[in-house]
Amino acid sequence: VRPGDVVHFIADGLTLWCTLQGVPVLQTSGGEHQLYEPDPTREGEWRIARIYDRHDNCQHLGWNAAGQLIAIAGDNEEMAVELDYEGVHGRLCAVHQRTGSGRHRLACYGY
Repeated sequence: VRPGDVVHFIADGLTLWCTLQGVPVLQTSGGEHQLYEPDPTREGEWRIARIYDRHDNCQHLGWNAAGQLIAIAGDNEEMAVELDYEGVHGRLCAVHQRTGSGRHRLACYGY
């Protein structure tokens, strides 16, 4: 998809377009859309940078140098979560909610 292109996937209720700046955006028939950015850890691939609902509320996704999702936060950061990974195999090991008083563990995983 080139800048300015729009592709409709009618059976799936999706529209894919590329902004004039070359940023791909995927929109559902319900109005949610996902904004992508180049993935610096995987040449030629893209990853989700932000997710918007039909009211333009936004969730920002943060990534580490290894290409792992490490944070999800709304515009006002009222709801923010952080993801931790084990050092040996790089698997998800904990999810924390970040608040004004610190981090609170929501889930942990053992392998």
